Amino acid sequence: MNNRIQRRSTRRSVFFPRPPGQDLSEIESAHYADMFSEDVSMFLPGFDEASRAIRLEPQDPAIEQLIEEAVHIHHYGAGVSAAVSEFIRLAARRVAGYGSAFYEITFETPTGEAKPDQFHFQAIEPESIRVKRVELYQYIHHSVAKERNVSQRNHIPKEYLLKLSPPQGWQREFRKISYGLTTLSRVLIPEFAYSKAPGDPNTIPIDTMQYLKTQELAVLAVTKRAGWNTRGTSSGKISGYYWFRRWLRFEKLKIELRTSLIECLNDGLRRVGTKLGCSNQIVVSGLPIIADIASGENELQNRSRILGEIT
Repeated sequence: MNNRIQRRSTRRSVFFPRPPGQDLSEIESAHYADMFSEDVSMFLPGFDEASRAIRLEPQDPAIEQLIEEAVHIHHYGAGVSAAVSEFIRLAARRVAGYGSAFYEITFETPTGEAKPDQFHFQAIEPESIRVKRVELYQYIHHSVAKERNVSQRNHIPKEYLLKLSPPQGWQREFRKISYGLTTLSRVLIPEFAYSKAPGDPNTIPIDTMQYLKTQELAVLAVTKRAGWNTRGTSSGKISGYYWFRRWLRFEKLKIELRTSLIECLNDGLRRVGTKLGCSNQIVVSGLPIIADIASGENELQNRSRILGEIT
């Protein structure tokens, strides 16, 4: 695709670095929240193996290149399957942290032409988003607005908005989990556990191992509905039966999240297709499905297999 052609874009959102002195948001840097969002996003094959599970139907090399260009983040030229896998997995991390992920659908039209020939899904920084009366606005830091000579409040019309959402009932739950895990990540060991001077005893005695165990149980309580097992560190703190029951619950959530995000992406592609004259969709196959989880739950309930064999 010839990208040297001059094009005009419909883009309204603004990509900007975080304000000076502001590092990652607390949600993105919190220990437990970051681990949870990464783990919940691991439902598609990675870069090298994406093509075995993700394909475009009907197949069309030109449309594949168009979609790869629209969604790729880091590795353009790796193929549409790898691009879609990375796009969806990163969207899942954002959904796990904020409850949803918003993108602006932009169209690019060659100068002098009336019909667009390219499109992109431009991610909108979640902490810059405000929704008022079902309309979405992007609030831009005053220093960036001054530098770019743009308004600090930027309205994104619905017809150009793509929202990637979790399954029904999970948007608020993800926010609740994210808040809880962020809170639990703030203090791994409380200050009073450390002596004020080398060699001095603690003013307040503390059983560090018991404290860490209690904190781990609090993480398990926050993620009870999701079934996250904190990367196996919960072993020994809960029974084997309950560990596998949670594991199956987490795998089910990942499958449902994958299905929901792919459906949202395909909705965006349908809307794009009305302008560009195409009707291709992303199809995922050959991966675990809900029926597999139901089978595992049945085997666990009936104790028909050794626990370790269920995974």
